[in-house]
Amino acid sequence: MAMKGRERKRSTGFALALAGLLGSASISFGAATSVGAAQPRVVPPVFRPGIVTAIGDSVMLDISAALKRDIKNAVIFAQTSQQLGVLVGPGNLLDQLKAHRQLGSVVIIALGTNGTITNPMVDAVMAQLRGARKVVFATNHDQRRAHVYMVNNNRSLKAASLRYPNVVIADWDRLATPHPAWFFTQGYSDGIHLPIDGVGARAYASLLAVAAR
Repeated sequence: MAMKGRERKRSTGFALALAGLLGSASISFGAATSVGAAQPRVVPPVFRPGIVTAIGDSVMLDISAALKRDIKNAVIFAQTSQQLGVLVGPGNLLDQLKAHRQLGSVVIIALGTNGTITNPMVDAVMAQLRGARKVVFATNHDQRRAHVYMVNNNRSLKAASLRYPNVVIADWDRLATPHPAWFFTQGYSDGIHLPIDGVGARAYASLLAVAAR
């Protein structure tokens, strides 16, 4: 899906920030402090309390400024064209975040704009997130209704809330549908992306913030 130049630049910035974060992080544990008496090894929690990890694509990039204002403890990993598959399989993003203790106890996932989401894919992600306090899935929205797969994506996401008690649905599709002006303004015309820090972006960020509480 073609992105505007400024979106590509912001995407690159997020990717570089992620690379720097993961590349520089290190974990160390203190040695025994008493002679002849080894101290118990303290293992930090996989999911960091008080941190909200938000993972998304270019639409999340559109709302990132508003999201940071609404969720002060949010750590955002968003990149243009990112799909749900980045969260499963060898070397996936969630494994990297776990390894460097950068995964929050609340995880927001706003993916699906660029590809299909199926029940098995959601189950694979939830297996990775076993132990998280809350997982927020945002539904996909296309104001033009031109991408049929998004309808199926939303069914899979909503079905997850019936299988997993810690899953919350942030229904962006339902909220956005009555508001075409959020999308078709300031040169935006695809019905998916939002003017940066515009009314729609602020509404989306607020929706995610409420769901993440």
